[in-house]
Amino acid sequence: MPCNATPSLLARLRQAGVSYVSVGVQSFDDRVLSYLGRDHDAQAAIRGLEAALAAGFACVDADLMFDVVRFGEDRVVHDAEIAFSLGVDQLSVYPMMRFDDDPQHDEPAEKRALCRIAQASGKLGYARSSVWTFGKNPKHRYSSITRERYVGLGPSGSSLVGGGQFYVNTFDVERYAELTSSGRLPIAAHIDLNPRAAELYDLFWRCYEGYIDPRRFSGFQAPLVLLRLAGVLRQHGAGYQLTERGFDLFQRRVTYQYIKPLWAACRAAPIPARISL
Repeated sequence: MPCNATPSLLARLRQAGVSYVSVGVQSFDDRVLSYLGRDHDAQAAIRGLEAALAAGFACVDADLMFDVVRFGEDRVVHDAEIAFSLGVDQLSVYPMMRFDDDPQHDEPAEKRALCRIAQASGKLGYARSSVWTFGKNPKHRYSSITRERYVGLGPSGSSLVGGGQFYVNTFDVERYAELTSSGRLPIAAHIDLNPRAAELYDLFWRCYEGYIDPRRFSGFQAPLVLLRLAGVLRQHGAGYQLTERGFDLFQRRVTYQYIKPLWAACRAAPIPARISL
């Protein structure tokens, strides 16, 4: 949270060896922040982001959340332009996801907003580094998805460890505290991926990342060729990059067919009996 991004705390993080940090500004508009229930205002968002940038981290990410149904496309595009003007190393821009039967989302408008941000970022030396991120340096990206294995701490955190063990922590804060205080793991869901499923899962997130090295996915050569012929991928050196069409397709696939049902199930019960994706 921007209010927590004080010079003293940021300095302690740097001394502890933290090199990447993300600041959840969400918006630079007080109306949006009020709607999202955030406890900071636009000026606090700017101050927190400026403090993080001044602290000397290798990568400072700014998180934005947007709802084109309520606030239109221009709002998030303007927020992105403010973040770029402040000099962030990476910008993450996530659409509002509603975890119920409320169908209030406008996919064409979300697509237009992200395309406009991509165009603005390119003029300022940024490049699209994943479905929802735009960065300056491809070597420094703030995202667990760019790591092949990762551990998520806290309620709703997810982990991918070992040969393909995927875990999602309970979303319920009280249940999380109860389990951890009693020495138990706060796991809400667990999937044991077989080798082919693990390879497919990895391919899924490399699509999210926007670049695929086909040498890593020997079992999926034919589908990759078909995706290239369909205009979802384009040849880039020895691998493939997602096209704008690919990013749009994958954004909708990730948002509404993977993340939304997974998180909806985890929010509905502290420990879901079953999750269908």
